[in-house]
Formats: sequence, structure tokens, C-alpha cells
Amino acid sequence: MLSMTIRCNSCGQYIYKGTKFNSRKEKTDLQNSDYFVESGASRNFEPWRAEDEETAEKKQKRDVEEMGDPMKSLENRMLDSKREMDNG
Repeated sequence: MLSMTIRCNSCGQYIYKGTKFNSRKEKTDLQNSDYFVESGASRNFEPWRAEDEETAEKKQKRDVEEMGDPMKSLENRMLDSKREMDNG
């Protein structure tokens, strides 16, 4: 079964996630726990994947900022709690 939605490069037909399909699952993307499309097809754009990468990048940047600065850590926690109060 396919683990992603792809589009065939030769005929243009879409093959959806979960479709039974004969393939070799050898090219893995260990960082994202996923697979690469090696040839013959192209992967469809998945907007949630871009959002997840952006969120992870922001968190990593924030962690680096807070590591050496306890005041920055306190400010970020205060902003988080204010944001929760405004949303809840």
C-alpha cells in the first residue's frame, strides 16, 4: 500500500494513499519517517507537511535563544500563558 499520494509521470493519473501498489520501499527519508519517490512519479504537495516543518524550525530557534538567556525563557513562557488566556 502506498504511504503517500503520487502522480504518474507517464500517464498523469493520480494514485492515492492506501492504494495497493507493487513497489520496492528502499529509499527512506529517516529524518521525516517517510519515503522518497525515486522515479516514474512525483509526490503531491501536502500543506500540513510544510506547516509541521515550519513549527519545528520555530521551536528549535526558540530553544537555542532560551538556552543561554533565562530572561528570554521567562518572557516566552509569559507570552505563551497570555496567548492561552486569550484563546481560552
